[in-house]
Amino acid sequence: MVEISPAGNRWDAVLHVGGALGAPGYLLKGMWLWLRLRSAGVTLFSGTTDLLIEGDDRARVVVFKARGNEHRMAIDTVLLHHGVVSNTQQFAQDHLCQPDPGAS
Repeated sequence: MVEISPAGNRWDAVLHVGGALGAPGYLLKGMWLWLRLRSAGVTLFSGTTDLLIEGDDRARVVVFKARGNEHRMAIDTVLLHHGVVSNTQQFAQDHLCQPDPGAS
């Protein structure tokens, strides 16, 4: 997982921890999702820069910098999210649940 939010955003978020404590369900869900990712072996790259997605007819490689090192990884799926609430259900409906038109 490649997180492109600036590292300073976490410190800025501390100012709003009081509001977050007023919604313990969101905090618990976030912690639960984070733990599921970690237990599944998903590596999190945070504070990344210089994101580039390469491919001819589809995304095939993601290139980015994290902690001063360039990383290049083969991929077959890209999910972009900006904002507070993602719409993974819509993605699943539109992409994951559809047959591959190139499959025979």
